Formats: sequence, structure tokens, C-alpha cells
Amino acid sequence: MLADVINYGGGNRARRLKAKDGYKFQENGLWGLKSKDGETLLDAKYNQIEVCSDYVYAHYGNRHTCFYYDGHTSDSADRDDDYRFYNDGKIGFLDKNGNVLLPPIYDEIIDWGEECDVIYTRTGTEFHYYNRNKEEILTAVDYIPEDKYPECPYNLGEDQNRNVLLCVEPAGECRDEYCCYAYNQWVKLSRIQRKNIADIFSSCSIAPLPAEALRNFYDNDTYIYSARYCKADGATPIKDCIEKIESLDAYESSWVFLVKITVNRNTKIDSNDLYTAIKYFEDMEYYCIDYHISIGYDDSLADGEVSVFQVHYFYDDGGAFLYDDILQHTLPEGTLEEVVDAVNDSENRDKLLDSAYYWIKYSENRSWDETRKVLDWLYMQGTRGINDILKNSLYIHNGSIDEIDSNQWAFKKEIVKWALEHGANINLVIDGKTFLEKILDEIERAKKYDKENECECYIEQAIEFCNYLRALGATSAVNARKEFEKRFDVLSLEEIIKSSKR
Repeated sequence: MLADVINYGGGNRARRLKAKDGYKFQENGLWGLKSKDGETLLDAKYNQIEVCSDYVYAHYGNRHTCFYYDGHTSDSADRDDDYRFYNDGKIGFLDKNGNVLLPPIYDEIIDWGEECDVIYTRTGTEFHYYNRNKEEILTAVDYIPEDKYPECPYNLGEDQNRNVLLCVEPAGECRDEYCCYAYNQWVKLSRIQRKNIADIFSSCSIAPLPAEALRNFYDNDTYIYSARYCKADGATPIKDCIEKIESLDAYESSWVFLVKITVNRNTKIDSNDLYTAIKYFEDMEYYCIDYHISIGYDDSLADGEVSVFQVHYFYDDGGAFLYDDILQHTLPEGTLEEVVDAVNDSENRDKLLDSAYYWIKYSENRSWDETRKVLDWLYMQGTRGINDILKNSLYIHNGSIDEIDSNQWAFKKEIVKWALEHGANINLVIDGKTFLEKILDEIERAKKYDKENECECYIEQAIEFCNYLRALGATSAVNARKEFEKRFDVLSLEEIIKSSKR
């Protein structure tokens, strides 16, 4: 039940005050809000105030604030693509020409956007979906008891921890009760219980999902779940499915991607087609923070037909302990004994170990020998993400190359050597480039921005470090991929997936 308060932000008097039983008042042509006892909750400075079922809407100038009854507020500029309007505490909807499309009789209206012909409405707990012809759509709903928001079953926005995933599938010209026009195409919507995702991925006998891949999916710090599904045949069905999934707006933010590729037992997956999908995730600039690909059988598929099921989510691996002293100080600076005690005594032990490699960095207060002891201990604990050591140690920004002294360059060499001895991949491709290419890019930027610097010795040390990496096998993404593709004939599909992520 909604609390009977709003968060009043006027001046220094921010506090929670009763609002649902309040009333509007007018002063000098502007509107304010008072409680039933006559106390001023909102000063008379708004050109419109509406006491809605879920919040108080207050409009002023070209902005509006929503004062929600759970205490928080949101203040936003008016948008040209927002066609909602308010009257007597209810919400209506206009078309682009300003004509009333839906009358102001609703408690909530959500427009799915310009690429979608879907408008969601709710009054109390009764909801409906309409297209812009005022035809009711999406009338089939599978009720799921675990759904935290049953009054809004289909939602293309950011569903956070609702225990249900919305799955979107290209649907040709589908017009049944599960279909709508979204992302500039016809799609079919279905809902999947989050708890069933593990079962869906458990039948990947050709290339199983790594055991740890699903762990973060069920973590409390994981949010914004959704899924996509596609089928294709032809010469490059996996590539075609990924491109179709891309058209469904699945790659527009930073996610972890879980991908299940399925064929029948008579269909052979082409290694190059699979690797094209892998390269897609490797080249996804900024957005792909991790991906896991698995392959299984489904004999209901036709010969040559391939299906791709993708779950994507965001995992906030910093969580509540991002600024924890263990991460900020103990891991990069503490002795082995201090690290062991701090990690083992933490209630976030598993999460700390998941992130630990990333936080190992150079410190004037700890020798390399002591750092190596810490790394060896972390490795014995099964700490994940060995490549995180390289991501951190090999990250060099052009503006700070001159701040890296000889001791730091020496540390980088030692930590790279240790990482490679323990299975890291110096030619890991991230955003389409290897670590070596990223450093070379930053060196060129440093040269460009520091032309007037009389001492280029720090550039020389950076170049020497790149030569050190080359001696260890570092190369470009193009060359690394060419060498990898030469091995396709002797690698299984599972080995191709594992080797690309190693």
C-alpha cells in the first residue's frame, strides 16, 4: 500500500508530509498544495498541480516534478516526445498533433516510444495495452506468482529484479494476442521466470555454459533482466540471428550476455559462423562487459536451422563494497597476512574474490615479492577473471604516461609475466583491440597532446614496454584472430569458445 506522504523539497525544510488528503490552492495565478490541516506542502509556484494516485505532479516553466508517495522525487525537463497530459489527478494521452488519443482517466500511462506502436495504461490494478489506432493489443498474459509487478507484465523498459524476464522474438507479420509492433518490426513477447534460466541453459551438451556464468545472474546486485530469441537458417545462421537480435535493441548498454545456440543433431555448426558471433561481442565497444556462449541440441528444429536464445543483464560487481577498505587499500598495499585476514573475515568474501585481481596494482608500500605472494594466494582460492590483472595493469592513459616511473614500468612487466604464467591471454580482444593496440593508441595521443614537451623520455619507456609485450607474443587483433582461425580444424566448438575467452 502506498505511503500517504510526499517528500517536500522546498528550501531547507525537506521532510515527509501528508499529501493524498491535501488540496490545491491558487495564489497570484499559480498553484500550491496544502495538507488537510492547512499546512503548506508545496508553495504556490506551479502552473499546474495534480494529486494523482501514485504521485503528485507539479509543472512549472518547461519542467515538472513528480513527488512520489514513497518519499522520493524526480525532476525532469519536458520532452517533445512525451504526449501525456494531466487533468483532475488522472492521466491522458495526445497524438503528435495534439488531439486526445486517450482521455485523462488513467492512473498510469507509458508510451513505448517512437519505434513502437504500444501504449500501456493502468487504472488501479487493471491494465490494458493499445496501439495508436486505439485497438487493444497484447491481451494474452501468463500470470506468474513470483512477478513483483503483475500489473505491468509487458515492459520494454528497465525491469529491475522483478523475477520475470520479457523475451522478445522477431515475428514477421504476427498479429496474435502475444504480438505487437516494436523496434520498427513485428515482435512476439513471452515471459520467462528467472528461476528457470538455469534449466534452459543446462541442456547445452555440445558446449556447456561455464559453471560460474549463472552465479551473478541470481545475485542481489544484478539488475535489469531481459531476453531475446531468434531462429535462422542459411549459410550463416548464427551471424544472422545476432544481427536480428541487434535490431531488437539488445546491445545498447553495458551488459553480461548469456547465449545459447541450438541445432538439431543433423546440423553441423560452421566454426567461422560461430567465431563471427564471438568477434561481435569482442568488438562491442564499451557495452559488452562479459559474455558466455553455450551450444546444445533441439531436435524440434529443422535441418540447417539454428536458434539463438540470449539473456542479458547488468551486474554491479562493486555493489555496496565498492569503496570498501579491503579493495581500496588492503589488496593493493597490504601484506599477505593482512589480505588473507581481511578477505576471509569479510561478509562479501566471494564478491571480493571475484573482483580481487582487478584491484592488484602498483604500490610504493609493497614490494613485488609480497605482491606475488598475494597473487599466488588469490589464485589458490580460485579467484575468477585472471585477465582482469592485465586489464588493470595494461591500462595506460595518454594524459598520465609521464607519471609512470621506472619502478612502475618494472612492476607492470612482472605482473604481466605472472598473469601469463597463470593462464591470462595477452591478446584478449576488448572493444575490437588487444592490450598492445590500446597502449599504442594512447602513446600516439600522448605524442599529439604533448608536442611542446621538451622531454619525451616517458614516451620512450612506454614504447620499450610495448616491445616487451611483443616479445611475450602480444600482437594486433587482426593477427591474433588470423592465428587463431588457423587452428579451427583441430579445435572443437567448445574449445573455440573457451580459447577466445581465455
